[in-house]
Amino acid sequence: MIYLITGENQFRVDEALADKTSKADEVERLDGAALTREALSTALFSVSLFATQRVVIIDELSKQKSLWEALPEIISDVPSVDVIFHEPRPDKRLKTYKWLTKAATVIDCSHLLASDAHAAEKWLVGYAKEQGVELASAQARDMVARAQRADANSSKPIIDQQLLAMAVSQLRSADNVTDDMIDAVLVPSVYENVFTLLGAALDGRSDGAARQIAHMRQTEEPHMVLGLLASQLTQLAALFLAGPDESIEAVAKASGAHPYALRSMQKYNSRLTADTLSRYVELIIAADAQIKTSSVDPWTALDVALMKIALENHR
Repeated sequence: MIYLITGENQFRVDEALADKTSKADEVERLDGAALTREALSTALFSVSLFATQRVVIIDELSKQKSLWEALPEIISDVPSVDVIFHEPRPDKRLKTYKWLTKAATVIDCSHLLASDAHAAEKWLVGYAKEQGVELASAQARDMVARAQRADANSSKPIIDQQLLAMAVSQLRSADNVTDDMIDAVLVPSVYENVFTLLGAALDGRSDGAARQIAHMRQTEEPHMVLGLLASQLTQLAALFLAGPDESIEAVAKASGAHPYALRSMQKYNSRLTADTLSRYVELIIAADAQIKTSSVDPWTALDVALMKIALENHR
């Protein structure tokens, strides 16, 4: 059998590899970037005297363009072993990829997106139960929100299943999981921190916004925070423009936002107008321009913009 594992979700990659090698007598893992054609052929077609079921894992063979292009010719016959090609980010335009999608069983190990939060929560509850950890649905929702991070390539918000699995592992010794325990093993993500910051400003709590900025100064990068503020204001605008009759799930799918975040933003809809939303976006744009064109401290520029939003909402 030939398998092609794609995607950069390491947790799902590890699960797929464990599943496909569980019955093997012998597993060989090769660095595709360092293989020669002769070594590749030997690995695929040699017969072991001691192993009745061999599995060969080849990581990122596509880094060798000439060898990758020759792969269909090399595997003209069915290999004598099960072979797994692991290609985190294959170029889907190339002939070899297209050939493999027909010749191999493709296993997609892409990251879950923020809009997949409901599926992630369901998975987390089930996975935790398998590990002997009981999680309430609210706890799973909180943990999934904390496990958001920016994808290294697209910068889109994704849900880090590896991080969640590590947190579950640390909770295995607990008879009863408490919120304090979750706080100890899984700190809020930058997305959650930015949401808290924006929420404080929209609630008119200038002191809360100031405290959050002071906290984030120690751990976050201001340019990323600025970008996330702009993104969350865009999501708020999407929710506002969709109107009260559109479901949260539909808005989340269209905008790529976390449904939990959108639900939390709903309370601001009745206070907002198109003019106020436009003004808030302009304040963030002005802060961005000031940071890029002057020597002002980025956090100070952010602070000023958010204090203006908070003062406008102070009641």
